[in-house]
Amino acid sequence: MKTLSVICFFFILSSCNQNKKLEENLGEKVSAEQFEKIVVDSWGSDDIFSIKKNDYAYIEKNISLNYGPMQPSLLKAMTVTNITEDAEVVRYHMVVQSREVQNGTEAAQSSRERVLAVKKTASTKSLSLKNIEDEIQTTPFEGFLDVLSLCSYQTVECYKLKSEDFTEALPQLMIDKGCRSFPDCRWSGKKVSFVVRISYKEDGSDEVKKQNNIISFKIVNNMPYLFKMVEYCFEGLSEYQGQKFPVKICTQVKDTIKGQ
Repeated sequence: MKTLSVICFFFILSSCNQNKKLEENLGEKVSAEQFEKIVVDSWGSDDIFSIKKNDYAYIEKNISLNYGPMQPSLLKAMTVTNITEDAEVVRYHMVVQSREVQNGTEAAQSSRERVLAVKKTASTKSLSLKNIEDEIQTTPFEGFLDVLSLCSYQTVECYKLKSEDFTEALPQLMIDKGCRSFPDCRWSGKKVSFVVRISYKEDGSDEVKKQNNIISFKIVNNMPYLFKMVEYCFEGLSEYQGQKFPVKICTQVKDTIKGQ
């Protein structure tokens, strides 16, 4: 897994200042073991071999700066196009179609192919990836695996871990398409949230500084396996040209189809 690169993605927009909402006492630190148990429990059924041909999701990444409206920055559709296997490995072939958005303007659509390979006799952590370059090609499942290991790093401390049930209306795209077999046009699952404290040194300084940010994610079990993490959000501070301001980044599944 590209855990370190994903960690960088989590915090690349963060400034060196504390999030003002998080200057309060954070309470006891959550151990890596406690964190992993809660996060694993939130995922529910762990049968990665339930992935089906034609499993599909449309995903949007949106960003809010300085408490402004959420604005799209990345749109992508992911489809499992084929499943092949041999005596030891199952390979899930995917096509990823994406558009990046800058200043409200969508770039031309790009299309990429990649493969997820899973050993038949080992845990899902033995997942190996081919042709993965960046977040565009990363599935929500892989993002979940990186969250799972987040609190085990020496420079990361976790606090205020909370897991709760939620039920909410489906995204409007799914409602417009007959709710995709979800009863009452609603889905339900687990929402997990926590505070991450990152220790760092600025260039040329031996002083250790800390910054706090909020991470939350939602898991819906009645989804294609790769897309069960229907939302991942980061809240912190960003800095641009010496100006510091709040930032919120959310990646959300907006539509999905179960393959057969």
